[in-house]
Amino acid sequence: MKFQTLIVGAVLLLVPTSTYALDGFPAFPMAFWGTVTTNGTAAPVGSVVRAYYGSTLAGTATVQEAGVYGYTEPTKQKLIVAEGTGAITFKIQATGFNSGAETGGTTPVTYSAFTSGLTVQKGLAFNITVPDTASPVITLHGGDVTIYQGTTYVDAGATALDNVDGDITSNIVINSCGFTGAPRQNVGSSGGGGAGSCCSGFGGSNGVSGLSCPITYNISDAASNHAIQITRTVTILNVSSSAQLLSENTTVSTSNPEVLVGDNNTASSIITIPSSVTNATVNVSAITTSTANSTTATLQGSMTINASTAIGAVKVEIPAGIQIVAGTPTWNGIINVPQVKENSTVTATPDSGKTSAVSSVIEVGYGDVKLTFDKGVRLKIAGQAGKYVGYSRSGVFTTITTVCSADSQAVGDALPLEGDCKIDIGSDLVVWTKHFTNFVTYTQTTTPASSSSSSSSGGGGGGGGAPAPTPTTSASAKGDATGDGKVDVLDFNSLLIQWGKAGTSLTADLDKNGTVDIFDFNLLLINWSR
Repeated sequence: MKFQTLIVGAVLLLVPTSTYALDGFPAFPMAFWGTVTTNGTAAPVGSVVRAYYGSTLAGTATVQEAGVYGYTEPTKQKLIVAEGTGAITFKIQATGFNSGAETGGTTPVTYSAFTSGLTVQKGLAFNITVPDTASPVITLHGGDVTIYQGTTYVDAGATALDNVDGDITSNIVINSCGFTGAPRQNVGSSGGGGAGSCCSGFGGSNGVSGLSCPITYNISDAASNHAIQITRTVTILNVSSSAQLLSENTTVSTSNPEVLVGDNNTASSIITIPSSVTNATVNVSAITTSTANSTTATLQGSMTINASTAIGAVKVEIPAGIQIVAGTPTWNGIINVPQVKENSTVTATPDSGKTSAVSSVIEVGYGDVKLTFDKGVRLKIAGQAGKYVGYSRSGVFTTITTVCSADSQAVGDALPLEGDCKIDIGSDLVVWTKHFTNFVTYTQTTTPASSSSSSSSGGGGGGGGAPAPTPTTSASAKGDATGDGKVDVLDFNSLLIQWGKAGTSLTADLDKNGTVDIFDFNLLLINWSR
């Protein structure tokens, strides 16, 4: 009988308790292993995964490797769950997820029931809806705008981005202050035209008057978070009776010599100045900004100015995007374009041993106010090839000696700050410059040697020295059209350029009869190489 009892005990030990158990024997725990994510991202190291029966804790595992709470290998970590009744519910506590508080996620993660000794691979994916409390952000394209009556305003718009909804620009609500459309509205020619009641008028002792109109931009995201309202102020200036608006083709007149430039002038433009107008100006005050030490204006479109003057055609070419800087906060934005001044207003400083004669003075700028650029400006003076050129500011004359390597915008842009260079193109003189001022063309003539006499007497009946003869105009001076003291191929070129021209300041008019003709050519040949 004792022998039989021992056999029954041995048989019971061979039967796995996961499939067969006897009353009074404890059950083996369950084990879970696999991946764990929070809102689709691997749960970070240190996250704690817990298993519950209802509110009763049944097991815990700490994440040792991002995104993994347990492993299949027998010797590695698993989530061990003790015996319990009902479904097993999993929860997680992870940094940066649900503000660090334990959660089972929006949709519970469960396993049906406890099975003693069973090892289960189960991916745990916890997802929660994060409350959207961040407001969208509106970014304005451009800033405040100043324009003139009678022009069309097209708003540059804005963009809106939200951390959850993404790009929601199309939902921006614009209060356009009476400007219709995008907004796009001709602002009229008296009192602002289409502007609404939100505009307010202004006027000052400086004669500038108009309307100030705020345009507001608002938006909310899907969670009803409101963006901070953004405002753009559109200033509409009145147009004086002596001014006209810049257009793609503008011709000034004696009654309207001033051309107005606003923030909405973005296209290339051509300004024509007839010979009857001697006081033409471009007014960029609407697009200027001032600091304690300077005033700056940026032209969005290129500008070409063709002027018929008393000295011939003068052309000024200003590239798009150029920045004009005045070294004073009080510059009023006026640019003289161009104006011929009396030759007597400037004295050109000649080279040593020479005298100078001013041929022309052309003001492009605003008197002695220094206007500088970040790009090159081209100034072409017709019929002035071969002449010297310089500029004068505040009584100080500076000769332009640098010769341009080419007649191109790239060469002009490469000039140093306030730099200049010159180049002859056919019969015309071209100056590339990074500043505006009084530009001067002039000629030079070699100064004749001064007369002198000398005598000497020596002991023992030495003879006396004969007095030096009084010099007369040398033969070379009669044929020297360039003023370099020689008669050579340069003088021949100068004569060809000026051939047939009439005037009082022609350097190739060697016989001074007012015309460059065959008589001057004869003088050149007679005095060749002298």
